[in-house]
Amino acid sequence: MSSTQLSEHDYVEQLRRGVGWLRFEGELEPDFRRFYRRFCLTHVRFGLGITLPLLALSGLLNSEVFAVQGGSALTLNLLVLLVSFLGLSGLLLYFSLDREGHRLPELMAGAMILGAGLHLLTRCKFAADGLNYPYSTESYATLLIFLLSGLRFLPALLVALVWLAQVLLFQWLYPQTVENLAETLYNLTAVGLLAAGAGYAQEYLARVNYLLTKMNHHRSEHDALTGILNRRGFNQRFDELLRQARRERKPLALMLIDVDYFKRYNDRYGHPQGDRALTAVAQSLRRHAARRGFDFAARLGGEEFAVVWYNTDADAAARLAEATRARIEKLGLPHADSALGHLTISAGCLSLMVDADTQAEHLLDATDEALYEAKRSGRNHVRLARWSGPVLSAGIA
Repeated sequence: MSSTQLSEHDYVEQLRRGVGWLRFEGELEPDFRRFYRRFCLTHVRFGLGITLPLLALSGLLNSEVFAVQGGSALTLNLLVLLVSFLGLSGLLLYFSLDREGHRLPELMAGAMILGAGLHLLTRCKFAADGLNYPYSTESYATLLIFLLSGLRFLPALLVALVWLAQVLLFQWLYPQTVENLAETLYNLTAVGLLAAGAGYAQEYLARVNYLLTKMNHHRSEHDALTGILNRRGFNQRFDELLRQARRERKPLALMLIDVDYFKRYNDRYGHPQGDRALTAVAQSLRRHAARRGFDFAARLGGEEFAVVWYNTDADAAARLAEATRARIEKLGLPHADSALGHLTISAGCLSLMVDADTQAEHLLDATDEALYEAKRSGRNHVRLARWSGPVLSAGIA
């Protein structure tokens, strides 16, 4: 199920259950992770942009601080800084080009663990040469990295545990005094708790923001009565599929539907029953006519509906349109003011290969003309538009 198939009910129910466990049910979780990756991309780019000049400054300062001592410790330190600078520059370039953050969690976690390993290697070299590693700002850097890494709470916690294991490994290789070890562990624990608390709060707020954003977006694009796309949602999705069909050179089919004699239906049975009839038609379209991932149904207003089929040629579109008409008729909704005695639809249908000159309004106009031809022919019919640019010739599907 794609994010477009999630309903407003899914978002409302998840808000009711709460987000305290930082875990959504069903398809909400993978959809949130895609949302969160995009949400964190800006933070990651900003963090990498800050880190790179700091690494360059560290290299210059280290050259001055250890220039007198020289030796392999200084060489290794500068080499580690260079490798880190080049690696993070590559990440910044990658995330500048990647607008979705597809590999963000894996790359950032790997970079943080690798960076910690290089840091441990440097500290071990300094200890082996009897030199003091004089940086007391590592704790603050650790906190900043966690907050700007884009990692969710649990992956960030796993990275923190890896860092703790590296501290213990260093203590095993080069035993420190009890005081120094206690200070190191205290600082790491304090920073870990701060980072964990801030990371939890960040993900918690991101999850709430995701639910509210998706819920409002869903409401803006879906019809409140029937639950399928409204006119705004139709326009957006139809334009997207037109562009995709143009890129992939696939046929696109459009069906416009009008419920026959619906004003008479409302006058006889009342608007509440009319609303139920419209909902039944919409649900039939959603469940049967628009079952594939790219296909969709929409209510354009009043008793007017639309169905769009992707990668569907004229013959297949004609069969689908007729099956849709027959299925609505088989609903058997009584309509005493219709010649058939039950609710029916009329429809116009068009399928064509989309090219660079194809415009949405031209397709709508042509299909609408076929719809009115179906209504003029006695209703409860489908007419197939014969497309040749802006000129229309309606036939019988």
